[in-house]
Amino acid sequence: MFAKIRNTALALAAALFMGQAAEAQGTHDWTGFHAGAMAGYGELKPKSNAFNLFQPNSDDAMYGVFLGYDYQFNNRFLVGVEADWAFTNMSSTVPCFNPAFTCNAGIDSIATIRARAGMTFDRVLVYGTAGYAQMDYSGFTRNAVTTFPDSSDIGGWTWGLGLEYAVNDRVHIGAEARWAEFDRTVMAYDVPYSVAPETFSALLRVSIKLGGK
Repeated sequence: MFAKIRNTALALAAALFMGQAAEAQGTHDWTGFHAGAMAGYGELKPKSNAFNLFQPNSDDAMYGVFLGYDYQFNNRFLVGVEADWAFTNMSSTVPCFNPAFTCNAGIDSIATIRARAGMTFDRVLVYGTAGYAQMDYSGFTRNAVTTFPDSSDIGGWTWGLGLEYAVNDRVHIGAEARWAEFDRTVMAYDVPYSVAPETFSALLRVSIKLGGK
C-alpha cells in the first residue's frame, strides 16, 4: 500500500516538474513565514535485531501541524526551514516468538525540524527536505498475568520529497513523502528488546502564507 502511495506521489511530482520546467519565472512570491496542518498515513518498522525478540510492524493515520520560513532567490531557487509535530495511534499487538507472550510496538507522535530546498515555477514548488526527527516510541510484552511496558523518546534523521502549489497569494496545498531512521534503543520489557525504528509517511498539507518580502 505504502509503496503505491510513494510511487504515485513521486510520479506526480516528476510529471508536474517536467510540465513546469520550461515556464519563465512567475510573479508568485514564496518568501515568508507559513503555518499549516497535515494529514495522511504512516508506517512503522521497529527492526528488532534478534529473531526471537519480535516487535511488530504497524501503520495508521497521521495528522499534525507545521510552521516554517522560506526565502526565494531571484533565480527561482528556494531555501527554508520547517518544524512539525505529527500525532498517530500507530500500534500493533501480535504473538511473540514465545507464544506464551504477546508483543506490542507503536508510536504516539513524531516531531521534526528540517531544512528544505527546491525550485519554484511560478505557483509550483518542487523540493527536498532533511533534518532531525524524534519519536515517542512505546510497547510491551505480556503473558497471562503480567504486562512489561516501556517507552522512550528516540532521535534520528529524516528526509523526503515534496510538491506544493500556491492556490492564491496566501493559501498553499501540497503533498510530501518522508522517510526516517532512528537510533538503536534498548526497551526493557520482560527481557531487553533492542530496536532501531524506521518510519515512512505520506502526507497531504494545507498552509497559510503569513508574510512576504
